[in-house]
Amino acid sequence: MIDRDLRSEFVGIRENKYGFEALTNNVQKIKSIFDREVVIEKATLEDIMLYTVRGNKSA
Repeated sequence: MIDRDLRSEFVGIRENKYGFEALTNNVQKIKSIFDREVVIEKATLEDIMLYTVRGNKSA
């Protein structure tokens, strides 16, 4: 689903059959890559902890 170069733009990723959820520290770059095909929400503390612990592993 996500190639290695794109994967490196995220702190952590959770993929599923419909797409993926991810945590990034560069929102502007992600917006420029995906344009209107992305929904960006502010991360909660729980999100940050989950993605930091799991890293770039699929859930």
